[in-house]
Amino acid sequence: MRAWELAPERRWWLTAFLASRQIRLCWVVLLFVAMTPPETGLGVELCLWRRITGAPCPGCGMTRCGSNLLRGRLARAFSFHPLGFVFYPVLGGLCFLSAFPDAIRQAFARRLLAWQRGVALAHAAFWVGFLIFGLARWAAVMTNILTFPTDWL
Repeated sequence: MRAWELAPERRWWLTAFLASRQIRLCWVVLLFVAMTPPETGLGVELCLWRRITGAPCPGCGMTRCGSNLLRGRLARAFSFHPLGFVFYPVLGGLCFLSAFPDAIRQAFARRLLAWQRGVALAHAAFWVGFLIFGLARWAAVMTNILTFPTDWL
C-alpha cells in the first residue's frame, strides 16, 4: 500500500505512532525511569561504550536525569544530562496523549500533519544536538576536563 492510499494519520511515522495503541508504551518507559534510583541507576553498568572507554556515551545519564526530574531535583538532573529537559516533557506529553480515546489521538495526529516539516526539523535538531553534546562530553571526560556526572550548576 502506498503512502497516499493510507489514512491521513498513517502517512508519517510520528502521526502513525500517535494514532496507534503503541503510544501507550511511553508509560512503560516513564515507569522504568520513575523506579530507577536517581543516583546509582540500576547499580550495574549497562553502557558498553562506558565500559570500554570509561567515559559516558551520548545517552549516558538520561535515565538518571529523568529520575531526578520526577523527584524535583532539577540541578542534579541537569548534571546527568541537560537534554533530558527536552526529552522528558515530550515523553510526558506522549503519556498524557495516550490516555485519550483513539478518535481524539487520530484527530490530533491529522492536525499535526500540517506541522510535519517543522516537527521533523526540530526532531533532527534534537538528535544532532544530542550527538554533538554527547561526543563533546565524552571528549571532555576522556581528557579529564569534566567528570561524569558533571556539576554544571
